[in-house]
Amino acid sequence: MSQDLIAILTALEKPLKFASSKNFANLDKIKALDQLAGDLTLKALSLPLSGAQSKAVENIRDLFKTYESLDFGQKQKVIESSLKIIERLRNIDSHLSSQN
Repeated sequence: MSQDLIAILTALEKPLKFASSKNFANLDKIKALDQLAGDLTLKALSLPLSGAQSKAVENIRDLFKTYESLDFGQKQKVIESSLKIIERLRNIDSHLSSQN
């Protein structure tokens, strides 16, 4: 995984982890999360990605398209799903790196 993609994933992961901390007590403190996710995923999609990486980033992007209109529980699910996708991306990459 490129350093650029790692930096983008980290920039997205930090506010998601903050929002989900303390059983999502901080969720309402994070503003414009949909815009941040949209901007960062667009930036990631401009990188040379594998098919799996591109699909994962697009999945995150799609999850946040209607984020602001969602209720609290739905927002929780979007954040949890996004964090799982980021984790899978990192695991795929570390698995591939260990095979080389």
